[in-house]
Amino acid sequence: MNTYLGACREFKKEDLPRQIIENSRFFYFTGYMWDTENQKAAVREAVSIAKKKGVRIIFDAADPFAVKRYREDFLQLIKNDADVVLANAQESELLTGESIAKAVRILGEHVEIAVVKNGAKHTHIYSGGNHITVSSFKADVMDTTGAGDNFSAGFIYGLIKGYPLHIAARSHPLSHPKPLKRLVHRYRMISKSM
Repeated sequence: MNTYLGACREFKKEDLPRQIIENSRFFYFTGYMWDTENQKAAVREAVSIAKKKGVRIIFDAADPFAVKRYREDFLQLIKNDADVVLANAQESELLTGESIAKAVRILGEHVEIAVVKNGAKHTHIYSGGNHITVSSFKADVMDTTGAGDNFSAGFIYGLIKGYPLHIAARSHPLSHPKPLKRLVHRYRMISKSM
């Protein structure tokens, strides 16, 4: 997969929706926002605004290639700024040098909640000294593109709603087979008509 992040690379401090950040409960950003100096400045400014207003900061590592490029920066962001960190198995291993179960604990020692997504295997969550595993549901996988982003969106939705972490981890729209089957069926019908 080749991702084009052109517009993202142009983002700068002047583009920040300051009032929206100040009035939010959560501020979410990803490792994709760390490729240019103007992006870094924008993220640092947004994090500063969020921290001053008590907004919880969610950092999603986003991509193993980004973690390889900016590992030390990401670790500093996790240790100094993030309240919640989201990573997939490969990203967590690159960040910590450890396997998933150890990696989630290491990350969780620096944040309120650490989440390691592991595809069709268990999701690992570490919070308040507790390690939780949440099983994935079974599905006929056609394409995993966006699966981690879908999980993250649902998890954040669960946090916003105040769900327990094990419920938040199952809150993404495709976590239940019936909606997934309907979506897959709709996709197949559209594909056939093209």
